[in-house]
Amino acid sequence: MKILGNRNFVTVVFSDKTLRGAYFERKGSRWSVLRHAEVEISEGRDAAWKKLVKELDFGSTVPLFVGGSASGVTFFRAQSVAMDPQSRRSALEMELGHHLLQQAPDHKIQFVPLAERSDGTVPVNACVVPESLFKLLASAFSSCSRRADNFIYPLLALQEDDPAVYLPELENNFEFSNGQWRSVNSGARKENEEKWTQIFNAQFAIPSDMDVPAYTGVLLMARLVSSDDFSSLRDGIRVLPDNLRPVRYRKQLICAGVLALLLVINLVWGAWIKWQKSGAGYREIVKESVRLDSETRKIKNAMRRDSRAHKERQRMVASKAGAHDVLTDLAGFSRLLPASAMVTSYRRGETDIDIVISSEDENINYPQLLKPISKHWKIGQIQQRQRGNTTSVTVNLKLVPADNEAAKARKARRK
Repeated sequence: MKILGNRNFVTVVFSDKTLRGAYFERKGSRWSVLRHAEVEISEGRDAAWKKLVKELDFGSTVPLFVGGSASGVTFFRAQSVAMDPQSRRSALEMELGHHLLQQAPDHKIQFVPLAERSDGTVPVNACVVPESLFKLLASAFSSCSRRADNFIYPLLALQEDDPAVYLPELENNFEFSNGQWRSVNSGARKENEEKWTQIFNAQFAIPSDMDVPAYTGVLLMARLVSSDDFSSLRDGIRVLPDNLRPVRYRKQLICAGVLALLLVINLVWGAWIKWQKSGAGYREIVKESVRLDSETRKIKNAMRRDSRAHKERQRMVASKAGAHDVLTDLAGFSRLLPASAMVTSYRRGETDIDIVISSEDENINYPQLLKPISKHWKIGQIQQRQRGNTTSVTVNLKLVPADNEAAKARKARRK
């Protein structure tokens, strides 16, 4: 796997007397120890850190993981069940009284859950890290101009079936075996060192000049960091304060932020252009709709006018002209009127005639006047109106065919 996107990392184990570290690089499908170094802390801790960084020769972009022991650091293995990291941390806090001789001062807990057993229990490697350790690391990092990605107690990498491990830089008189601290078994120590050498040689490409038993703590940390599930374990391992951790990929983050901002601006600009085009299209549609509404109203008005004319034409076509000669009848009627009367309106229906006569003589006897044409026309209705104090009289006269009147009379007699 890649560590934070890199193909290399460094692990360092510190104690009161020595610093040991190794530079690991991935070559193909295997991690190799590219460089390793051991520095005695005889001339001061800060100088030793500076010298170790120089001998390992790694830049600030290479992930650095440090581990070791100091006053107050306590490692133990607890039994738990499957749970989320936050709940597990709370459960371990409640269990501290069973593993510590005295109450721990300000501290943090880091842990690594192991494989779940068949009975459902989950062994957990846990370490209590006092806050005072971080002050020690802050001084060391300042002297070598480096910051660590995390503090990892080396024994956190142990598995249940691992052989006993003895790390004198952590505990001088005890070894960790089968989940417990025990007095060092001198007889089995050599055999356990050979087993660990086989385990590390199977996982890493180790140079021949490297004293594997002396670098057991360094290689244990590397085994955990290079494991496939290291990323999922980080929530439980992380204890180092942010001010001691490197700010990685600052330029990349800045570039990513700028690119994200440009992307947002581009999206907003594209949306605005699209909105403008849509708005222009919408306004054009509204304008066209108004124009079509106006044309529709004009067409409807024209259709109404044409409809009225059409209906009038239909009425005229459907009407019966009758057997009378209109011009002859009108001429004969006009000759009967005195000079003081004038026809102002004439409308011929299917059978009747509506005539409007204006006259200054209000005493005209129209029934007597129309006797000469009584064979053809009879007065069906007559109305006379006079406006105000004027002498002008308007007469509405309806003439009907005389044969219609005769037919009506015959019909009345039959009844």
